Amino acid sequence: MAAVQGHPSSQPIDWLLMRIRPIDIEVPEGDPFANDRLDRRDQIQAIAAILAKVEGPFVLAVDAPWGEGKTTFLRIGQAYLRKQGSLVVDFNAWETDFCDDPFIALTTEVIQGLETFSTEDAGDEIAEALKPLRKRSRSFISWRTVSMGAKFLVQLKTGIDASSLIDVLSQEDEKLAESKIKSYEAQKRLMHSFTEALTKVGALTKGATGRPLVIFIDELDRCRPTYAIELLETIKHLFSVDNVVFILGINRQQLSHSVRAVYGEQFGAEKYLSRLIDIDLDLPRPDIAKFITSIVEACGIARSQSTSTTSEARFGSTDINRIFGQLLGSSGLSLRDIAQLIHHLGLVLASLPPNYYRLFPLTVILLVLRSIDRALYDRFIKGAATDAEVVDSLFGRPGLKARVSADKRSYMEAFIINAYREIIDIGDSVFDNSTPLLTNYGNLIDSPGDATPEKDYAKEVVERAHRLMPPDGRWYPRIVVARIEMFAETYVQ
Repeated sequence: MAAVQGHPSSQPIDWLLMRIRPIDIEVPEGDPFANDRLDRRDQIQAIAAILAKVEGPFVLAVDAPWGEGKTTFLRIGQAYLRKQGSLVVDFNAWETDFCDDPFIALTTEVIQGLETFSTEDAGDEIAEALKPLRKRSRSFISWRTVSMGAKFLVQLKTGIDASSLIDVLSQEDEKLAESKIKSYEAQKRLMHSFTEALTKVGALTKGATGRPLVIFIDELDRCRPTYAIELLETIKHLFSVDNVVFILGINRQQLSHSVRAVYGEQFGAEKYLSRLIDIDLDLPRPDIAKFITSIVEACGIARSQSTSTTSEARFGSTDINRIFGQLLGSSGLSLRDIAQLIHHLGLVLASLPPNYYRLFPLTVILLVLRSIDRALYDRFIKGAATDAEVVDSLFGRPGLKARVSADKRSYMEAFIINAYREIIDIGDSVFDNSTPLLTNYGNLIDSPGDATPEKDYAKEVVERAHRLMPPDGRWYPRIVVARIEMFAETYVQ
């Protein structure tokens, strides 16, 4: 790639390899915790211990905000339980909410999962028990389909809501009322026959494995509100049998919004959910540094040795992990937000010419600022906010200075100073006291009295800012900002 005009050329290097969609964390069946970078072993083993002793039905909800690692937790949990001998069925609610009836989707996936088990593990008794379960589920599905279809046709033909029409007609025609009673009784018999067949499957599963049938349901809170609630109610009314356990991955707050969307804002959503969920497990926030390392690796951000002759410009993936961990640990960003930030970084870096390798640190700093204080970032890139304000925002939070090493902090402050100088078009000949931050540090250095750690740190920042200036005196922050904004609407699924 040709050198960009106005920028000193360098030998092009292939220093960044990345993936647009991060690689899913591998969960080996033989060693489920091999890649457990979020330290979920203790919680998963606690759940497994409960399952080994449970007899009756229950629903356990793994609760965490969206993007806090629930899916990875459930995947590791499934693999661990399978290794322990449990029969496990995986059901992704979000992938099935195209279906009008969650009962159809759930029963189909559960039966198919059980069929796989009976084939692979020679579970002859379970295979035989599946025949009546399959038959009765189809009978129930047929009844529901016909019932819903009849209501739709009535409404289509008359323009009157079916329930309203039935109410009107039932006042005039006792036969219609009798028909509705028979319909109810038929539905009740079908439900009973289905739960009876499922109870037998659960008992056989317990007998074969020593553990209940475990059905994992993920991404329930991403579904349409009506689908999510109908699925929960299906679990409660049709799958609540001995030796059948559900483990849900949910954001309880978001699920409460779904409940209120269906039943009204004044509806007691929390109390309603407590009737459907027996046990809540609040997923603790993992170690941020470990999480960042896993995302950097999953995105494929890797850097070879820089061709720069200045060691100050070297800034590799280890530095990304450390600096992101230090700056974002108390930011309040969700794990999903952090993952998107790192993914955003990868896209920006991949879009820059190879001879812009030295913009790597500035890209990291600006992206972090954009994520934790968007208003200040917008002002800074326009020259309306100073380098001192940015440093205070990045490092002024309580306890943060103690976590960020002085060496890395002075390094980042030097980049901020030089970026600000260029944004407000300060000439190359003017450096000392040319920005508010340089003025603050200059005054500290010149203050009377003996040397102090604060004075030493101020000298380090100023000297570093001098050393980091490239031969042409430019850091091109506007190019970095343009690329950041170009990919600003990137989302990691």
